[in-house]
Amino acid sequence: MVKNTTILPKKGSCHSSFPFLFASAMEKRGIRTERGGLNREIEMTNQKLRQLKVRISKLQNWFQRYLTLKEEVKKAEKIRKSLYISCGRNNGNSSPAGRRI
Repeated sequence: MVKNTTILPKKGSCHSSFPFLFASAMEKRGIRTERGGLNREIEMTNQKLRQLKVRISKLQNWFQRYLTLKEEVKKAEKIRKSLYISCGRNNGNSSPAGRRI
């Protein structure tokens, strides 16, 4: 038995890369081509994406520091309130400035 096989053409044969080589040579001589324009757009887009990734990373770091500081402030406030109450300063007045001595 012989299996029915199909032979597919190779990708990247010399004929398919010819327009690229031609456009590349023109670009080197200073002649703008459509393919060169697409490559420039791709480069600019990639550069913007890299900048956005850096910016997002910085924002994530800032937000993580903010959450950490927020938790530390809550803990410090809880400790301050417990010390304030344990010292006997909270006799019905919400603030020490409201008490008469």
